[in-house]
Amino acid sequence: MSKFKYLNNEERSKLALQKFDREGVLSTLIDYETPLIFDVGANHGASIDQFKRIWPQSIIHCFEPQHECWQDLEKFQNQYKDKEMVEHPYCFHH
Repeated sequence: MSKFKYLNNEERSKLALQKFDREGVLSTLIDYETPLIFDVGANHGASIDQFKRIWPQSIIHCFEPQHECWQDLEKFQNQYKDKEMVEHPYCFHH
């Protein structure tokens, strides 16, 4: 019998999310003040505020094919200047 307790997938995921700092990772990976961001699968826009907090001068293109999400994305578009956030209500596939 092993002395070590092996974590199952759910336990490992929970532990990783406790340690994961998305903003820290993103700001380390992208060292540029005005990145062009493609938020593919923008959903209701949960990432937009975080992107703008890290990079206030960023330009974000949001792609979202689900009609029920468009109204929320339009609210964000009204909050930012025209060229800072562009909504694309469709997606591409092959």
